[in-house]
Amino acid sequence: MATKIRVIAKAQNRLALGIIRAYTLLYPATTLEDIHRVFPREINPDSGVKDNFIDVTHLGQAQGNRWHGFFDSPDELIALCDGTRMCITKMWTGKSLNRLQLLANTLDIEAVKVKVLPQQTSPLPAGVNTPKYRLEFLNGWTPALAEQTSALPETITEDSQAHIPVYLTEEDKVPKDVALLRAELDYGWNKIQALTPEHVAIIANERRKKNEYTHNPNNHQATTPTHEVSRLTKTVADDLRAFFQQMVDNPSPTKKNIFFNEKDLQLHLALWLTALKNEDGTPKYDDVDMEYFIPIRELPDYVWSLKNGLNVDLVVQLGDEYVPIELKYTTDTVNFTIKRFGEELADAGDIIKYQGAQNLVMYNFWKDVKRLEVLKKRFARVSGGIALFVTNDTVYLRDPKEYASSYPFSTADGLHGSEKHWKGTPKVAADKPNFDLSQAYHIAWQAVNLDGAAFHYNLIEI
Repeated sequence: MATKIRVIAKAQNRLALGIIRAYTLLYPATTLEDIHRVFPREINPDSGVKDNFIDVTHLGQAQGNRWHGFFDSPDELIALCDGTRMCITKMWTGKSLNRLQLLANTLDIEAVKVKVLPQQTSPLPAGVNTPKYRLEFLNGWTPALAEQTSALPETITEDSQAHIPVYLTEEDKVPKDVALLRAELDYGWNKIQALTPEHVAIIANERRKKNEYTHNPNNHQATTPTHEVSRLTKTVADDLRAFFQQMVDNPSPTKKNIFFNEKDLQLHLALWLTALKNEDGTPKYDDVDMEYFIPIRELPDYVWSLKNGLNVDLVVQLGDEYVPIELKYTTDTVNFTIKRFGEELADAGDIIKYQGAQNLVMYNFWKDVKRLEVLKKRFARVSGGIALFVTNDTVYLRDPKEYASSYPFSTADGLHGSEKHWKGTPKVAADKPNFDLSQAYHIAWQAVNLDGAAFHYNLIEI
């Protein structure tokens, strides 16, 4: 098959918008039902909204009045054959866009991200706009030659997909066999591709093993944590959950509800905890400190080398009790418009960057848990601790490969054992020693929508 349309854009969500626009040019008889069938939600599971494509008349119900999660300006709407004007979600992570591009390749659509947007040169049909993306018609194809039939057939064939190399993670640069890929990815590819009975059996077996798996590198015999969590630790943990919930329930119409980096999150959490009040109007906590310094000589059980000491991200005090909090905030790409000094900045690029290095981030998260255990053991008035992990990178929500050196540091949902030892002897382990926690811990990720971006967080109470 020869490429018929090339989509060009600077921003990845505009690239997604252009791909869908290109598809409707190829198939003018497309309905909203066709769009949902050809581009199921599994293509973009991290959008933070129920449907990635909606009728504009349902916009208020889908996104509310406080945030704008869809392309909804007149030139961004896509008119379908039955008169429906369709909105497309603005939220496309790097991995979701990759899945969309792979599917687009099978539809004779090529998608290219550029730094400088060229002029629109191919003549467009009347009423078709290309806001911040461009469409090029290739190999003699024009909209006049479009298929005047219903949209794409129910499935994409094996042959059309098999030639496309797909990478599971940044570290995994080996193209996977198509059948194995479908078994490894839990994104519902079977809904859009023809599967043989053998492939169905592979997927069923892999998912069954995934559901039965308990996270414990110590012979996979995980036990329920037996430690008791202090009342103050539980209270602070509930207030951290409330922090994220209030951002969803009452997003600010004037301020951003997303964080540019870990320091940004740290500051806003400190302000939130400081502002909390009791029923009588008195402060809920006596003190909330940031970058709480502890000399290294006071921590003989700390196995990592430090020049002077460590700085705890946050420490909450109530009476003579203290609860330290360690934060991890790591991101995949997010592109959105921001305001600065009252001015909306268009084409600001990828505001939230892809950080990668997932193996090191997972190690450091469990290192935070160990650090909190050390503090609790050393200081009698430390009644507990909280390790908080916030991310929009879905890599952390699933297990690494069993053969991966970082497998024991998985942060997927489930119960995790106490032994945190690298598999093998990876180079990164040279200054990142193995360690053991005092008990097993349970991880349960919670979804949270921040300015239309699909984030998740989990917190471990020590």
